[in-house]
Amino acid sequence: MRLFIAINFPDALKDNLSSLTSALKAGASSGIFTERDNFHLTLAFIGESNAVTALETILDSLPKYSFDLTLGGAGSFKRENGELLWLGVAPSSDLQALQRLLSTKLRAARFPVEDRPFRPHITLCRSFVPRHRFDAATLLSLFPETTLHVSRVSLMKSERKKGKLVYTELYGAALE
Repeated sequence: MRLFIAINFPDALKDNLSSLTSALKAGASSGIFTERDNFHLTLAFIGESNAVTALETILDSLPKYSFDLTLGGAGSFKRENGELLWLGVAPSSDLQALQRLLSTKLRAARFPVEDRPFRPHITLCRSFVPRHRFDAATLLSLFPETTLHVSRVSLMKSERKKGKLVYTELYGAALE
């Protein structure tokens, strides 16, 4: 199974993000847009593994404290086949501490952990190519700053079903 650990979003936030991607889609000549039910914030990518029980134990061992995150601001990563558009996450010492502790626990249990710096973001679209004169940056700047209460971390499975990328929660651990 292809696994990752994430913070999932409430339905109202997924609806708002889906509206944003619909507006982006209207101004795109092409792109791979994140589906409504797939919006999340990745904390750690595990990759191929069947060690679900070990990962559940790691999630259960995380400190029981919840915190707020602020989403807002946006940007893009330039890619050869178009841009990756993302929504930003305001700096959060609580989020950074959670991600560092999770990475430490994963390494100690011999799970592969990426060495690159943690740059939290929500992917809106991959391979984005705008229609003539469409300004995605202006549209993204209109997304209102949003506060999210984080009280749960999820072990997620990523798979393709009928050609569509589907993320399924396998396990959730409360942070409060």
